Amino acid sequence: MITTIMLIVLGLVLLSLIYVLFAPITVYCDIVLAEKVSLVSALKIFPFKFGIYPGRSAKKTIRRRKTKIGARAQSGIRKKPDLSKLGKSDIDMLLNILGKGLRFSGRIIKAPDYYLNAALAGGAAEPDITGQLYGAYHAIKPGLPRSIRLSYTPDFMSEKFQGSISCGLAVRLIVLLKEISIFLVRLPIIRLIKLYRRIMK
Repeated sequence: MITTIMLIVLGLVLLSLIYVLFAPITVYCDIVLAEKVSLVSALKIFPFKFGIYPGRSAKKTIRRRKTKIGARAQSGIRKKPDLSKLGKSDIDMLLNILGKGLRFSGRIIKAPDYYLNAALAGGAAEPDITGQLYGAYHAIKPGLPRSIRLSYTPDFMSEKFQGSISCGLAVRLIVLLKEISIFLVRLPIIRLIKLYRRIMK
């Protein structure tokens, strides 16, 4: 009897793990640009949906950083990286890692379904910058994929931007774990550790 119950529980756990690994995880994000920027985001794993409140986590992070900074100030320990110790090979390595990171992000975005809708209006303090932005908007718009819809209305008298941005990204956890594993394996971890120790001395 106990063996049967354990097998049933183990089967349910395995089914749940398989479901989480292969079910699409969707992240929604809505940003409204006005006098005050508002952000609403949610995470959905069918049939469950969870709200994400970045403002709260940001406040907690700020509090933790202030506490750490205060503790360091009291102990008199203040370490800053010495970037002058970076050599050409170190910079080349960091640029290579940056390129790998961008390719990693590209694979994550291309693999799943995603969408981005943005409707913006306004301009910069300098009218010529607003003109350049409007020109860049017309230059990139024809090459955008169907999943990205972008509209921009310039206002040469305004010194701020208003509008809304809505985006969604769906990815399977198994794909995400695979891409993260590939990215980490390709990182020169030993060289990064040595570089960190050298610039922090």
